Amino acid sequence: MRSPLARLRLLVEIARQEPGRDVLGEIEGELVSMDALVEDLLAGSRLDFGALSRRALDPVEIAKRAVERLGPDGPPVETSGAPAAVRADPTLLGRALTAVCDNARKHGGGAKRLLVRTTDRAVAFVVEDEGPGFRSEDLPRVFETLFQGEARAGGLGLGLALVSRIAVGAVGRSVSTLATIACTVDPPKGGSPTSISYVTAPSE
Repeated sequence: MRSPLARLRLLVEIARQEPGRDVLGEIEGELVSMDALVEDLLAGSRLDFGALSRRALDPVEIAKRAVERLGPDGPPVETSGAPAAVRADPTLLGRALTAVCDNARKHGGGAKRLLVRTTDRAVAFVVEDEGPGFRSEDLPRVFETLFQGEARAGGLGLGLALVSRIAVGAVGRSVSTLATIACTVDPPKGGSPTSISYVTAPSE
C-alpha cells in the first residue's frame, strides 16, 4: 500500500504547486491500483481464515466476468472443448483470472486472449500475452513473492505469487481435485502463456 499512497501524495503536492496541471487522470490510475491491491489482500485474508464458498461453476461464465472487470482493455474469451463445470470459490477464482489478465496487460505487452479449454476430466484457463515472455531460467521463480522478470519490471512482484495461492485455494486441497498453475514460454509466437488448470476426478 505504501507505493501507491506515496505516489498519491506526490500527485497532490504537484497539484498544489502547479495549479494548471491536470493530475486527475493520474490520481484515478493510482486509486485503481490501490483498489486492486486491496482486493488481493482481502483474497489472501479469506484464504488465511478459510472463508471460502465452493460450488459448481461454469468456467466460461467465470472467465467472462473476470475479463469484464478489466473494462475495454480486457482480452477476448475463447473456448475449446465441450461444456464442463469446475467446483471452486467463484470470488477467488475470478480474482485469480483477473489478476493474470491484468499482469499480461501491464507487463506482457497486452493480453491476447483468455482461452477456456475443457475436457471430460479437466478445465484449464490459459492467458496468452503479446510480450517477449519470461526467460526460460526465470520460469521456476515466476510465482515467487517479489520476483520480477527483466522484461516485466515495474510492478511489485506480488501478482503471480498471489494468483498461484488463490488458484489452489479456490478449489481447496481435497483428494478429488488437483489444481496446478504454470507459466511457459512460446518462442515462435512470443509471450508467456500462463495457465490455471483444474483436474477433477469423478465423484465417488
